[in-house]
Amino acid sequence: MVRKKILVLGGSKDQLPIIHLAKELGHIIVVADKNTNCLAREVADYFLPISINDIEQLTRHADKLKVDAICSMITEAGVVAMYQVCNKLKLPNTYTEKSAEATLSKIKMRQILQNYDLNNISYCSPKTIDQLRTFSNEMNHSIVLKSSNTGGQRGLYLIQNEKQLSSVLNKININNEIIAERFIPGDEINCVFSVYEGKVKDCIISDRIKDDKAFGIVKRHSFPSKYTSSHQNILLDYCQKLSDVLEIENGIVFPQFIISDTDKKPYLLELGVRIPGGIMDQLTQYSTGLDLVQFMLDISLGSLKDYSAYKTKKKYDYVLVTFINANPGPLKTGKIHSIHVPSKKFSQIKSEDFFTQTYPNIEIFPLVDGGSRFYYYISVGSTFEEAHQTSEKFYDELDFYLVDKKSAKKSNFDFNSYFNQK
Repeated sequence: MVRKKILVLGGSKDQLPIIHLAKELGHIIVVADKNTNCLAREVADYFLPISINDIEQLTRHADKLKVDAICSMITEAGVVAMYQVCNKLKLPNTYTEKSAEATLSKIKMRQILQNYDLNNISYCSPKTIDQLRTFSNEMNHSIVLKSSNTGGQRGLYLIQNEKQLSSVLNKININNEIIAERFIPGDEINCVFSVYEGKVKDCIISDRIKDDKAFGIVKRHSFPSKYTSSHQNILLDYCQKLSDVLEIENGIVFPQFIISDTDKKPYLLELGVRIPGGIMDQLTQYSTGLDLVQFMLDISLGSLKDYSAYKTKKKYDYVLVTFINANPGPLKTGKIHSIHVPSKKFSQIKSEDFFTQTYPNIEIFPLVDGGSRFYYYISVGSTFEEAHQTSEKFYDELDFYLVDKKSAKKSNFDFNSYFNQK
């Protein structure tokens, strides 16, 4: 194997898997992150304290260090910079111009898909309050307002009447890039698929099970989706068209859909051309057997093998990702003193960890967006019931202790009624 020098954009917990893999394979790692205390700084061979959106500086440093490839995973920030720097330095490019723009900006995504008749949700990108009010009136005051270039349910609002609209207008800056979309009631699903030599390969559908008290925030991912049998072919056809429009030759694509309560058709909500976040990367691996990290690393290096070479992981029939949070979940807020994790006795618990936090300063915060989810674990089984029962038993023995040594779990929490929504 030829040793390569790889620039990784971002040094957070999300990027560690691809950094560790590249290091294990003997490559030289350069990490760029404006956070000088990021986790990856300790394992990087070179560290650049610069923003992953700073195209000029990234180009200069990448050229000076003679990097052979640029990669990242999960984060949407920096995708346009990655595309442009790779183009400038003639490096293997993970992105096309369209796929980078559609990943970074929800407005760009809608505009690109509108040109190819693939956008099916009415939307507007308001520049004034009057424009937003006009659109809201046209949609009978039933819209979703969100930031165009951030994920994780940050800056996400459901508006269903004039009073709610007025309240939200006091919280947002209309001069920021925001998008308003028609609200479609229905079940949300995740769709993750791989593209190899222009063709859609593994395409999985999972349910996004949410809590009514926390708009848009998922409390469980459940694979396979209850819509798999009825919508698999429809979504597969859409995903191939999506891949063609975005001119993706090789990659991982992560669209989210809503199945309308009215006509039962899928409507596209979000799109990312990247390894998915929110633990969807692990769910995809366990449900397909695909080594996503190796696949994306080889794409970045321009050294793809036969697709079968990436199907090296064990796959499971049913996979549940369960999140444990504060209100509306079962946990009390506060700083953590210690934890009890019974994972060794549960062979069907494949992964468990804090969602974003790392030791030693662990704290349970109020649940306000996707990023404030506290803990997750993944259970598998040959049936949904088996995976769910494993999840329930694991939860019973899992515990977090606050600084006063008391359990953070509420004693009256009904696990089955909260999670058993298949």
